[in-house]
Amino acid sequence: MWGALSVQLRIFPYSLLERSLIGISAIFYNKTERESFFLADGYNTPLFKEYIGKIGLTIEDKNNTDRYVLYSNSIDHIIRLINNDGQLIHEWNVHPTEKLQKPDYIFENISTSSIEPRDVYLYPNGDILVVYEAINQFHNNYGIAKFNKNSDLIWFKPGRNHHYIDVSPEGDIYTLSLDVISKSFSYPHLEHIHPPSFEDYIEIINEDGKLQKRISILKAISESTYSEAFLHTLYNANAKGDHLHPNTVHYVTSKQAAQNKLFKTGDLIISLRSVDTIIVIDPKTENIRWLGKGAWAGQHHTILSKEGKITLFDNLGAERLRKSRIMEFDPITSQYKVLYSGQEDHPFYAPFCSMFQLLPHKHIFITSHHNGRMFEIDAQKNIVWEYFIPIRDKNDQNKTASVYAGKRYTKSQLPFLFKGKE
Repeated sequence: MWGALSVQLRIFPYSLLERSLIGISAIFYNKTERESFFLADGYNTPLFKEYIGKIGLTIEDKNNTDRYVLYSNSIDHIIRLINNDGQLIHEWNVHPTEKLQKPDYIFENISTSSIEPRDVYLYPNGDILVVYEAINQFHNNYGIAKFNKNSDLIWFKPGRNHHYIDVSPEGDIYTLSLDVISKSFSYPHLEHIHPPSFEDYIEIINEDGKLQKRISILKAISESTYSEAFLHTLYNANAKGDHLHPNTVHYVTSKQAAQNKLFKTGDLIISLRSVDTIIVIDPKTENIRWLGKGAWAGQHHTILSKEGKITLFDNLGAERLRKSRIMEFDPITSQYKVLYSGQEDHPFYAPFCSMFQLLPHKHIFITSHHNGRMFEIDAQKNIVWEYFIPIRDKNDQNKTASVYAGKRYTKSQLPFLFKGKE
């Protein structure tokens, strides 16, 4: 009884209980399939022999030179912006221990090399949002910070945030977070889930870094009309406490909603990797508007295209072929289309993380996490630009840093660098 009250009120022996729980959570989370892909030092050997030893620009696009690429990596806490030739144009130092105060919920001595800038959002004036994630240690996630173009800290919101950031046209920030919980869920039909466990949330933060709202994803699903069908999926998931593993929160704009009669402006698309499920939630009512599964598995970066189609990075849906796919899904007709799945001489397989960006003229910019690779394809699925990040293990040049956020811009989208210089 006193233990339960101490957790609720955060009085003695709350800190001792949470430390014990966090230790257990590290055990159930770390002993997963991720261990075979994520090395302790942040470096990886590319998954294909074709990519081993490749560094920098390997396919040059001379037809379209208005290309700037922003990326974060698993090693040095520097966000880099490069041009079409792979030359460094600008960088932000976002080192967590140099720039931020250690959150009070992190009790252990954690290596700064394991705190990584997982996603970034660049504003036109050069300000940048960063979400810090602890590799294989979600209980140690640092939070979200905003820096100016000179890498000066504007604000920092501690929290167990992870994976993804999106910003609405009004400036609200949408991200994901979690709590490590020590008791069974009280939501309908979830009594079978026993602690320790993660409870996953959507967080809405204002432009000044203040938390405005927190939405429990499991609670929303358990109270929805989809609960019975979804809970069958949850019963069969082997997630070891990480029951949902949400990895995307995408804000539906008015233009996107106009092309899809199922969704409304302001809805949020959430990708749930552990259960191969996508949900759409109304953040005002916290009601689940749509929930679906399909031909994908272990998916990341799930968004709505300008045509109103759900588009996603299907990491494991074609795993038996050792392929990943960029896939388009129509939630109205349930029809899907593979937009890209690699080529014989350019294999495409990213079992974890990774993202893509839909560009004009049906081009797609793709980030392949484990291979440290970013590339762009045209409408005919030809690779028109390719770059391997040059951050390598000094003891083994074949081991590369992983690339997390990779995003493409044009000069007009970077006025903090080019305004008045065209």
